[in-house]
Amino acid sequence: MPKLIILLFSFLFVSLSGNYAQAFDFQENIESMILQSIEKEQPTSEKELSASSENETQIITFAKKYLGAPYKYSGTTPKGFDCSGFVSFVFNEFGVKLPHSSREMAKEGERVDKEDFQIGDLIFFEGRPHNGIVGHVGIVCDINGDNISFIHASTSSRVIISSVKEEYYAGRFLQVRRVKI
Repeated sequence: MPKLIILLFSFLFVSLSGNYAQAFDFQENIESMILQSIEKEQPTSEKELSASSENETQIITFAKKYLGAPYKYSGTTPKGFDCSGFVSFVFNEFGVKLPHSSREMAKEGERVDKEDFQIGDLIFFEGRPHNGIVGHVGIVCDINGDNISFIHASTSSRVIISSVKEEYYAGRFLQVRRVKI
């Protein structure tokens, strides 16, 4: 960006000097450099973005097939899941091996800032004792402003979709992490 500002000032100087032919050539060079700069600043191509969105959609579509599956301590199959068993089962379908422990899963991938959460990210909460230690995990399945929904195996229910705004989860939220698919 600083190079762009210098180039613009240079164009202005050449224009004011009265050498208009040189100024027009210089303007064409600047326009070309601006377009190249904009293209370089784009982090991913549209193709990569659509592939990423497609993966996220597939993960959530697959996970939702198991809505209502029973909770089972240490469960890793549709006959019964615990939270980390459910998440690792879903991601395994897409070739991603995750540990069967929410605490260990919280070390996988990269931490994501709140403004960058995406569907398919892993969302972590404290367990029951409110001690700051990861005790529960789910998969982000919808983002509507600051309301984030996630699919998970709930100890008090089955595989369900919950919101971070629910009282139980609001006070226990710890972090979101992204693993590559």
